[in-house]
Amino acid sequence: MLPWLAERFHNPSSLYAGAREARMAIDDARDTLAEALGCLSGEIVFTSSGTEAANLAVIGTALANRGGARNRILISAAEHHCVIHTRPLLESFGYRVELLAVERDASLSPGAVEEAIGDDVLLVAAMHANNETGAISDVERIQAIAREHGALYFCDAVQTFGLLPTPPVDLIAISAHKLYGPKGIGALVVRAGIKPQPTIIGGGQEREMRAGTENVAGIVGFGTAVRLAMNDEHRVARISAARDRFEAGLSSISPVFTQCTSRLPGHSHLRFSGLDAESMLINLDLLGVDAGSGAACSSGSIEPSHVLLAAGWPESEAKEALRFTFGKDTSLTEAVEAASRVAQAVRRYSSASAKA
Repeated sequence: MLPWLAERFHNPSSLYAGAREARMAIDDARDTLAEALGCLSGEIVFTSSGTEAANLAVIGTALANRGGARNRILISAAEHHCVIHTRPLLESFGYRVELLAVERDASLSPGAVEEAIGDDVLLVAAMHANNETGAISDVERIQAIAREHGALYFCDAVQTFGLLPTPPVDLIAISAHKLYGPKGIGALVVRAGIKPQPTIIGGGQEREMRAGTENVAGIVGFGTAVRLAMNDEHRVARISAARDRFEAGLSSISPVFTQCTSRLPGHSHLRFSGLDAESMLINLDLLGVDAGSGAACSSGSIEPSHVLLAAGWPESEAKEALRFTFGKDTSLTEAVEAASRVAQAVRRYSSASAKA
């Protein structure tokens, strides 16, 4: 990325030689993403984040079809806030927005889509894997159901890109930082024949779907991160092994694991009965263990996770839930040490609570 932030700091929309080099760098990154995603290079629209990609998919599709016969939009109740929070705006456009009930692990059952869908549905929005529980939904079946009724399907694949095969759905959001690329760069796959209305207006960049001078360095970094991930064939196995070793190390303190039919390799979602997650996070932080309770963007809030409430969890249990995630460089030794420190935090917190 560094040359594109320094001596090669050119505007890719200009015509001089340096600008053409910047354009070629963007095209190379786009080709890399297209290969990984199994789509055409021209179907990739670069954005500033996964959030913007999701907004463009949902809001842009609604704007492009406003006033048509398809006036319903179905959204999984466990979606990320960047999708859930579009509801008031979509309703102001005249759409009926319905939240679909999810399973206990926050996955969306194709049966829930089948029951709610009709020929008046414009768009179904359901993520590939939940960002909190790690539960994977049957997105291929959801796509098939949507197509049977002529509806479009938007899939938030930010959590799964690079870990699972990308589903061949209509609209797909991804983000670089989940692959160790730079923060502040994402992309939306827009399949041929679909054209959301732009939500950022200006020049004709990104097939006239997303205006603004391109973030050349970020895009180059995104492409490089994807290339590195594609060339690391044992990455998923390493991540899974670390997660499994961590969970095995917690047997002495009997956590309640969230049971998923299928889950991401690097996710461990659990709770300790009677122990508040926010207090646990403080104890874990003091012991040098990074964890989360709920989505990262709302980790400063003491409100229970909207995902877990949507999945039918009592508020008391939702406030106990913790999420541990494991990366490509997490060693088995680190996983064992992390489990030991979590056990220490649980015993320390339980002892303090008993004395209080």
